Amino acid sequence: INAEYMGLRYNLQVRAIYDDGITYDTAVLDITQTDVALAFFRAANKVAALCLAIDYPVSVSVPHSVAGAYKNILAVGMALEGYTFGRVRALWSIPQTSPGSDLGPE
Repeated sequence: INAEYMGLRYNLQVRAIYDDGITYDTAVLDITQTDVALAFFRAANKVAALCLAIDYPVSVSVPHSVAGAYKNILAVGMALEGYTFGRVRALWSIPQTSPGSDLGPE
């Protein structure tokens, strides 16, 4: 901060911020909306991972739980003979010579 008062020039540098008994570094002044959004999404991912690990459904872990359940149903449908539904039929129609078919055991 440059200031001039009665012919004298002052140059102030902010080194720390004091608010409600807490001292912050001046880097907090450079936080953008993108930084806040990234911090929020990282926290939401951690909550989802924790809730999935302890089998506790919350709004951020439900999509992962539904996708996992769908994969399990799809695996059962692929393993059963004589029972199919649309998605399993579509997967069976993929030729075995497709890229990636040699990645796992048959």
